[in-house]
Amino acid sequence: MAKDLPDELQAACPFPHRRRSAPLRVLVYGMNHAPELVGVGRYTADIVIELAGRGHAVSVVTTPPHYPHWDVRPWRAQGFRNRYTRETCDGVTIWRCPLVLRRPMHGAWRLLAPLGFAIASAPLVIWRILRDRPDLVVCVEPTLLAAPAALATARLAGAALALHVHDLEPETATGAGWAGRYARACAARLARLRQHFDQVITLSPAMAREITRNGVPADRIHVQPNWIDVRRIARGHDPARAAAWRQEAGVGEGQRIVLCAGSINRKHAPLLLVEAARRLSHRDDMVFVIAGDGPLRPDLQMAAAGLAHVRFLPLQPEEALPALMQLADVHVMPLDPAWDGLALPSRLGGMLASGKPVVVTGSADTELAQFSGAAAILCPPHDAAALAEAIVQALAPDCPTLARRAKHARWRKALQLDRRRCLKSVVDVLENVATRAPSPGKTVARSAPVNAPERAERRPPTHEEPRPYAMLPGARSKPSRI
Repeated sequence: MAKDLPDELQAACPFPHRRRSAPLRVLVYGMNHAPELVGVGRYTADIVIELAGRGHAVSVVTTPPHYPHWDVRPWRAQGFRNRYTRETCDGVTIWRCPLVLRRPMHGAWRLLAPLGFAIASAPLVIWRILRDRPDLVVCVEPTLLAAPAALATARLAGAALALHVHDLEPETATGAGWAGRYARACAARLARLRQHFDQVITLSPAMAREITRNGVPADRIHVQPNWIDVRRIARGHDPARAAAWRQEAGVGEGQRIVLCAGSINRKHAPLLLVEAARRLSHRDDMVFVIAGDGPLRPDLQMAAAGLAHVRFLPLQPEEALPALMQLADVHVMPLDPAWDGLALPSRLGGMLASGKPVVVTGSADTELAQFSGAAAILCPPHDAAALAEAIVQALAPDCPTLARRAKHARWRKALQLDRRRCLKSVVDVLENVATRAPSPGKTVARSAPVNAPERAERRPPTHEEPRPYAMLPGARSKPSRI
């Protein structure tokens, strides 16, 4: 496998030398964090690790791990509960606040979870900002509902403010038809909160254009897609794991695997995949494997109950992701048109990095179609027949996407989302906004912090890849009740 890789992946590529700047105090505020395995929490944890690795004193205000299950119980064995706790992990202090959860999380309950976090965390984040006087406060969207408390207190303390936008919450809610007239007015007011941040980081030019419509100047927006460890996935073939998964999913000898991996939610239109599988039920040479979890998994299992060639695997840990990506003969990524066109789905990078054929649904004029180009097979949204036909085409022996040149094109496209490059870009921007001279009249003079933690001692540059908290055995203290 290794000798098939292009030169960009064959070459040793150490993690780039870290930028030198004076140590900063940074508070990261968002409702998702490690040890969640998918979604926003993985990327926020990577940013926190990199900031701490550059010698900054970092603290986090977040929730207990709950995504994509919307349930804390899968993490009970690690000591997590849905209550106020404090822990330290790799030198980072993490404060966790409770939120409203139930199974299934549909309708108004999806709004109550972020709203509950905003209310429960407000006193804590106000206290931490006033007590520690951070140089930089980083808010993460979702959820924008928690931003007002951080905005007001950070301005009072003279801290710089950055917002990392993963989802356009207000715009998505109104675009999907979930809101009435008054709710749309509230969503518009909420979206305008973004203009009070010194820096906004988002995932795509389309999202940046949407943010500028709410009054944020274009020169305050930095576009950086979410990342993936391309080299780990490209070299991730693991015959032992693959054999165990094939046995667990009941995949026979010679059967091809059509894989859909990640969180199972409305955004990724999982029922469309089941409908495509139904149209291919006569094909005994292929098996649809859905590996993941989320609020729609029970509905998906019910919809696939009569289909013998649709199998389910649980959500896999971070260290198993490269081998899982290599398990597929073809990757499938259906998308709901309500979310189509705003950002590149984070799972796309892993699919491309595997070198395997990729089938996605979406319109030809979207960001996804323009980025993937010839590296993926694009079919119309909400068209199960077209999706089934594209899957058959991708598995055909004479398919152009199976050619060596096409595989290398996918690897090179994935390198645009490589973790080393993208993470460095985001953290450089955060350091810049924290050290930038404040605008006149925008912040108050800083006073000495009250009982603030000592600034972390700078670590020397390293060529080792920082690992997520979930992969650091023994690095995390047991959560203690506040």
